[in-house]
Amino acid sequence: LALARQVLPGPRWRSWDVVGLLFCVGAAAFGVLDSALHQVPITSDDARTMVGPLQFFLLYRTAAAAFPKVRLRVMAMRCLLLASVPVSVLAALQQVGPPRFFDLAVSLTGTGVFDTPGYDPVKRATSVFPIWHALAGYLLVVMLLGVSLVLVRDRSVLSLPLLLIVLGLAVVALVYSLTATVVVGLIVGLVALGLLVGRVRLVLASLVSAGLVILLAFGPLVAERVAAQSTPTPATTTTGRSPVLCSCSDTL
Repeated sequence: LALARQVLPGPRWRSWDVVGLLFCVGAAAFGVLDSALHQVPITSDDARTMVGPLQFFLLYRTAAAAFPKVRLRVMAMRCLLLASVPVSVLAALQQVGPPRFFDLAVSLTGTGVFDTPGYDPVKRATSVFPIWHALAGYLLVVMLLGVSLVLVRDRSVLSLPLLLIVLGLAVVALVYSLTATVVVGLIVGLVALGLLVGRVRLVLASLVSAGLVILLAFGPLVAERVAAQSTPTPATTTTGRSPVLCSCSDTL
């Protein structure tokens, strides 16, 4: 961080940056505390989990230092949005396209998630990521950015038609990931954006409309996922896993 500040002087630390750093410190501290309370050693997997938030904080600070000017930030946002298009397209083709697209997505990451014992029988999109949770988390960032640009009527990054295409593809890919927790986070984030820019009524109306369209277009798939989630599956073994990790519940 010190080197980045010397080479690429970006914005000064603000209260938000301090909160982010404290969150990273807290994640590690709670891991150490949990290990001490359970009287178990911290494994390498535990350590990766505990320092996980730090990588995203460092990425954020690096981006803040690397893009100090508006022109550079506009370029970065444009690249982020456009780069999501092939990711979303592959996710859709992985679900509804010929089998070779499913094989392509698996070969890109070498993921074995589809061969895991107790795997959800409802096929879920992963695209260029090893698991659907990662795809959904990536799309969450893309959609929040795209919607924020629409709400503030900023057309310097992408034109409105292009923004809508990017968002539409992202919505389809997110639905095919069938990750409920990210959908809830997206709804909360969009409502928060609406409150910040004073357009919450538009956001709520758009959410209702989009929800109806999604239910009409993907209703059977969503219902199948809900039914599968409600059906007990054989538990997988946790042998060799530390209680530090086992104490955390898996996300949907």
